[in-house]
Amino acid sequence: MKLKYVFSFFAAFIYFAAHTQKSFYFVSSPTLTPKGNEVIFSYNNNLWRAATDGGFASQITALQGISDRPKVSPDGNWIAFSNTQFGNADIYIMPTNGGEIKRLTFHSANDMVESWSWDSKWIYFTSNRYDRMSTYKINIDGSTPLRVFSKNYFDYTHNAFEHPQTGEIFFDDSWESINFYNRIGYKGAFNPEIQSYNLKTGSYKKYTDWQGKDMSVSIDKNGKIYFISDEANGQYNLYTFNGDKKVALTNFKTSIMRPYVNADGTDVVFEKDFQLYIYNIASKQSKLIPLKGYTSNTISAEKPYSTNKNISNFEVSPDGKKLAFVSRGRLLVSDNKGKFVRELATQSNERVVEVYWLKDNETVLFTQTNKGFKNTYTINASDIAAQQKQITNVSKNDRSFSFNSDKSKAVYLSGNNEIRILDCNTLKTNLLTTDEIWGLNSATPSFSPDDKYVMYNAIRNFESDIFLIRLSDNKIFNITNTGVSEQDPVWSPDGKYIYFVSDRKNPTYPYGMQDAKVYRMALEKIEKPFASDMYDSLFVQKKKDTTQKNITASIAQTDKQVVKINFNNMMDRLEQVGPAFGSQENVQVLKEGEKTRILFSSNHENGKMALWQLIEEPFEESKTEKIKGAEGFVSSFSLQKNNQYALIQGDIIKLNLSSNSAEKISIDNSFAKNLKNEFEQMFYEAWLC
Repeated sequence: MKLKYVFSFFAAFIYFAAHTQKSFYFVSSPTLTPKGNEVIFSYNNNLWRAATDGGFASQITALQGISDRPKVSPDGNWIAFSNTQFGNADIYIMPTNGGEIKRLTFHSANDMVESWSWDSKWIYFTSNRYDRMSTYKINIDGSTPLRVFSKNYFDYTHNAFEHPQTGEIFFDDSWESINFYNRIGYKGAFNPEIQSYNLKTGSYKKYTDWQGKDMSVSIDKNGKIYFISDEANGQYNLYTFNGDKKVALTNFKTSIMRPYVNADGTDVVFEKDFQLYIYNIASKQSKLIPLKGYTSNTISAEKPYSTNKNISNFEVSPDGKKLAFVSRGRLLVSDNKGKFVRELATQSNERVVEVYWLKDNETVLFTQTNKGFKNTYTINASDIAAQQKQITNVSKNDRSFSFNSDKSKAVYLSGNNEIRILDCNTLKTNLLTTDEIWGLNSATPSFSPDDKYVMYNAIRNFESDIFLIRLSDNKIFNITNTGVSEQDPVWSPDGKYIYFVSDRKNPTYPYGMQDAKVYRMALEKIEKPFASDMYDSLFVQKKKDTTQKNITASIAQTDKQVVKINFNNMMDRLEQVGPAFGSQENVQVLKEGEKTRILFSSNHENGKMALWQLIEEPFEESKTEKIKGAEGFVSSFSLQKNNQYALIQGDIIKLNLSSNSAEKISIDNSFAKNLKNEFEQMFYEAWLC
């Protein structure tokens, strides 16, 4: 009997262990022990160690704050790392085989570990204690840090690494190698190079002259240099020198980051695709280090929460009766007044980001994290037992969907270079084109009102241009190409104009768009109506037409606006609309007969962002009016003929444009988890249908 209980205990333990182990993603800053048999890295704000063959990883720190940048001393006795438990990053060391952790720096600046001296007595680090950044070193006894390049002209130095034979200090000193480390493809005056300076001889040496990015040096005890470069294929790969010749060691299609060679010079570890890889120098082969371990996360408790100012994305259903929205990464649906709310059954340990309705008014399309990437899913909001269905499974971010006129297709962005089309009936996706859309602040692509073109933003020379794809032959037109950025373009509903924001006086790179104004571009030469024509029309007698009913029916069947584009000298037809002061963004356009409403955010009145509308009508003076109750930053819109909503600073706001006012939708949080009884279920199904 006792044996039975013992067996049951171990069986339960094995089951629990097997189901609580977790594959490691988003690991960073790997380092190797001198012989290369162990890897130490940062994960989940702490330091971990594992065999380089992979397997079970063990957590070796449990400090508050973030522990990062581990580096093992060449003699293998110490691990130096940075930690932020007191707000800023300080330098710490601990024995490799376990023992007391010792704090070495106490400055209010951020001290980030870079490497060790070869005698294992000094730690090189980057700090902003007397400048934006510079290189320092500190003895393991904790004495006063010394500035390495104090008598030289080098500034903004970082990534310092000492050469074991010559004593040269290799370093980076470019913004591209620290503030824009993740930006791939930069070529210009600030490109980092492999370079060194000898403090004893005063000799400076430059090893590379590639116009792209060469950076992040690591050196073994024999003086062999390893670094990353984007020269071969536009992605960071591992390189070394054969004599003076630069030689590529890997040819990955996705970038590696933060390479580190062990002291003995047998292996190089690096980050790739949010996991750790190791390159064996003898075999010239790379492989994934498969890591698993037990996490210390506590079991989450279900508890009610407020959606007030915590809504991050939303859309109104095509029938105008329902809201789908995201709050704290959870997907919820309610009636358009926020009274009846249900949370849909998405994956609890992943985060919902964007949400859209399909044309059946029941299916919700949404993006959700999947192994760190935003993939596309659907779920039926009318079925309480419905489970989510995964549409895409890619190692890139799906985002920024918009639909054609009948919601049969959607165009969206994927990764940093793909524009794709989703068939909303079959839920199959196809690549439309690839371009430099980049991963940050990329504008939403859109169909033209007649569904014959797709418009999108792409980057040329670090500035954003507007492109059109003609879907009949996939021909692409750059319709701006000005040297400054034109961002966030939208079509006018009548298909006659494209609206966007731009700072015509200054490039966007590198500080962003500073003084944006609203512009529109006529797609062909348009003559505004003459008053004399309107007067003459008063005296034209209408003839009775027996075919009028047929004509009306024909017009109703062909409701799409035909878009006509004259691609010659389009920028000559550019005009500024809206305020001449302040900065504007988030342009949207609505048509009501002959009346045009141009919505935009602006801070021109008192320096504070608010939603405004510019009303234009033939033979009437244009009016620019602030929408009362719509103050703050606008994240997104959901605009229909009779239902206009905006998401402003975490709240859904219903717009009443005719009265120039807005009202917050108050979500009833008592329903935020689940409907509690059959009575509530009856109400939910009533308004859903």
